[in-house]
Amino acid sequence: MLQGLKAQSDNHGFPCPCCSFKIKATIEQILTGSSIFCGGCGLKLDIDRQGSAQAIDALRTLNEAVAQAESQVAKAKNPGAR
Repeated sequence: MLQGLKAQSDNHGFPCPCCSFKIKATIEQILTGSSIFCGGCGLKLDIDRQGSAQAIDALRTLNEAVAQAESQVAKAKNPGAR
């Protein structure tokens, strides 16, 4: 299941408002507030962290839950390892 989520994430992105190039942003870029740049025209995008606080918190919670699930899957695949 998690591998399916990772595979689907390769298809995500959004069109640049200037040139329509598909911009891909990582979860880390969003959570850390890093600028996102368009690979087509170089447009710099910054997230309105105050206006997006609720969505960023939800993304952080989801990211932590996925990390915990991945850890549990890894433990289940190798029960003898600590």
